[in-house]
Amino acid sequence: MLEGFEIKGKSENKNHEQAVKEICYNMFLSDFERFKSNPDAFLTDLSKQVCKGLENSAICSKQTSSKHIQNLIIRFMETTLSKVLWSPQDGKNAWEEFKVLGESVYTLYNRKIIESQDDLNDLVKIIVERFNYFLNIAGADMPVEFYQAARNDLTENKLPWLSTEELEKDITSKLDSLKKCLMQGQIKAQAKSVYGIASE
Repeated sequence: MLEGFEIKGKSENKNHEQAVKEICYNMFLSDFERFKSNPDAFLTDLSKQVCKGLENSAICSKQTSSKHIQNLIIRFMETTLSKVLWSPQDGKNAWEEFKVLGESVYTLYNRKIIESQDDLNDLVKIIVERFNYFLNIAGADMPVEFYQAARNDLTENKLPWLSTEELEKDITSKLDSLKKCLMQGQIKAQAKSVYGIASE
């Protein structure tokens, strides 16, 4: 679908980036609930919209590379995922939404839209870091069911995308850092429910 295109120059690269960014932003903004409930269909439609938008805007010539479009999508995803936040009001659904994000990225990798394992690792790392940040600031306010669901999924290895190989040796894995933050959050939540305060 993306074969036979080539970028002409730097100014056109900028136009190209802006067009892809606007298409992705508008779709996520208007249809985020569908992304959460049916990411596969959403990503298929997003791919079609990107291709259609690039053709209609005449930003790229027939030599625009699919590799360049892939890179634009990955950069957009990095920017978008680095701004993701959850709310304690989401309760157990926060864990489900976290899983949907990771599974969606993993689906893109399996479909070769994300070809590099390094890019996959970077995107998964961003998702985990954002979720760990959420747990650090709101873990005490999360319900017991949230932690039970997370523990069950991790114990049963239901999230293969969390096991993507680390780029650097001797660093804490994404899975281990998530487990640590979940444990700390659960301790804070239990302390708050018993004593009315969050444990440091």
